[in-house]
Amino acid sequence: ECEAWGDNCNPNIDGIDVDSSHNVLIENNYISVGDDHVTVLSGRGKAGQLYNMPSKNVTVKNNILGTGMGLSIGSSVSGGVEDVLYYNNTMRETREQWGMGIHIKTRIGIG
Repeated sequence: ECEAWGDNCNPNIDGIDVDSSHNVLIENNYISVGDDHVTVLSGRGKAGQLYNMPSKNVTVKNNILGTGMGLSIGSSVSGGVEDVLYYNNTMRETREQWGMGIHIKTRIGIG
């Protein structure tokens, strides 16, 4: 169980950040946060390009998503992202109804 929301919690905190990782399984969790529930990253800008390690083979399944922005890829993905599967996740927005489901974030200069 991963719950990172509380009265004194930073409103911009992610639940789980997968960064430059391979063969990741995120399964059967309750995630309630102030920003993205799960985000897939792979480095930022030139440093991410030089390190050149993509996040790949990432599976996110059977999770309950409470308050938060949903499942995202990016915005720091200079090393690349391959083979991401989102399956059977349930979003139960409870705070301000601002969940976005699955989204891809990009920004010039950071990947």
